[in-house]
Amino acid sequence: MKFSIIMPVYNTGKYVETAILSVLNQTYSDYELICVNDGSTDRSTEILNKFANIEKVFIIKNDYNAGPLAARITGVAFSKGDYILFLDSDDWLEPNALDTLFCLLKKESWDYVEFPYYEVRNNIKKRNIFSCEDKNKNIIDILLSNANHTIWNKCFDSYFLKSVCEKIKSFFSIASEDYYQISIIEYYAKKRKRIHTPLYNYRQDSGITNFVNFSNPEKFKLIDMSLNNVYKNLCDFFISEECKGYICYIKDFNDSLYTTALKNTTSQEVINIIKTRFGETGFMLLLLKEINNLDTQIKEIKRIYRPLVPFSKLIRPMMNILRRCREYIAERR
Repeated sequence: MKFSIIMPVYNTGKYVETAILSVLNQTYSDYELICVNDGSTDRSTEILNKFANIEKVFIIKNDYNAGPLAARITGVAFSKGDYILFLDSDDWLEPNALDTLFCLLKKESWDYVEFPYYEVRNNIKKRNIFSCEDKNKNIIDILLSNANHTIWNKCFDSYFLKSVCEKIKSFFSIASEDYYQISIIEYYAKKRKRIHTPLYNYRQDSGITNFVNFSNPEKFKLIDMSLNNVYKNLCDFFISEECKGYICYIKDFNDSLYTTALKNTTSQEVINIIKTRFGETGFMLLLLKEINNLDTQIKEIKRIYRPLVPFSKLIRPMMNILRRCREYIAERR
């Protein structure tokens, strides 16, 4: 049983060697690593060349940055394995990842196997926990982002994924490309398996959608272009499948990403980019939707804590006594 690990690489010279070594140091040996150098301009190319003569490592070079979606599609077409995994070049696999999957897949095959992962920030690892929706996910859970829609915490049957990739358009995208791919994959998936062993390490503080980039107008222009490309192409896909009812869920997800940007930006230029994308009326509707969401959250909090109101009235006299005692002690010091 052979695994193909596909890794898009773009200007991750600080991390890419760690990613490569996490594959080369696997306890399972039947694999190929396909590195798609997506027009890198930093040390990434130099580091990739260090591994170019290793038999299991294949390097494909793009002349320009087409984005991870295009790089992944290129890698899938090149792959020869029975199963396919994706690895971002700033992340890394656990040493037993392939061995764990082999032990599972030799017994039975699925369209994909999903596994938990570690979230890594400031070198501190925290295990990701699946949501309730992940346990019995459906396409609407994915489209609303209530269930996990990352592509790199899954192992795909090669025949299944290659047939689905024929339906996936290649376009420039550096944000939400996972959402686009997984939405289409989930639409066709019939047989899934979820395990509870973390096999992947996701570096949270290095990606393009890190909050700091929401205040960088030049980077946000690329994010905005990507989100628009994802939105249009995913809507087109479901229209072609005569599933127009899904478009409202895609819009809700897309709106939520722009709302997140508005909450976390300090740049008026970024705000103007969002206004241009939505138009004055659309921008006001976006803000009104967020106000309604906040109102719903406040009402839910009140509902949860309402049973505590009588108790708070009972302890208020005691708290006043404690406050006066502290004031008295402070005066005596």
